[in-house]
Amino acid sequence: MEKADNDKAPLDLWAFMLGVYARPDVAPACLRLQDAHGLDIPLMLAVLYGGVCGRVPDPEQIRAFDENCRVWRETAIRPLREVRRAMKSHDWLASQPRALLLRERVKAAELEAERVEADVLERMLGDISLGSRQIDIDGLIDLTVTVLDLYDPGRAKRVPPDVDTIAAAVLQTVE
Repeated sequence: MEKADNDKAPLDLWAFMLGVYARPDVAPACLRLQDAHGLDIPLMLAVLYGGVCGRVPDPEQIRAFDENCRVWRETAIRPLREVRRAMKSHDWLASQPRALLLRERVKAAELEAERVEADVLERMLGDISLGSRQIDIDGLIDLTVTVLDLYDPGRAKRVPPDVDTIAAAVLQTVE
């Protein structure tokens, strides 16, 4: 069965992710959620993008997103992040221009690895039928909580304030 023409509207997940991440207070909020809950930020942002694009993934689809990206995340993204962070934590780097340049290259490689994941997630979002449901701030918060629960099922059920920051930034990005 072929999708309707409006279901084939192009997605641009990467541009959306960069736009959200560049908003005030979003980068630190994302990093806190990542560090505290093991959250995969590209996956979370893809889910939120689906929410504002009318391609709202259900919990089963979100789990499928995670399963499909897990090997890449574990093989490429997280190891690059660990190397970059380790390089940042050493004081002697400040006096080693080549080491600083190498750290920037590792950071660029980590970003490119996240873009590979975003490409996969964008294709998966494209397989979700375009719906008429409009997602508001509460819907975005609910989607984020669904992703948080996937990565940290034992977490306290209180919604971290960073979730509100990110949800608001998502709405601002698509306005």
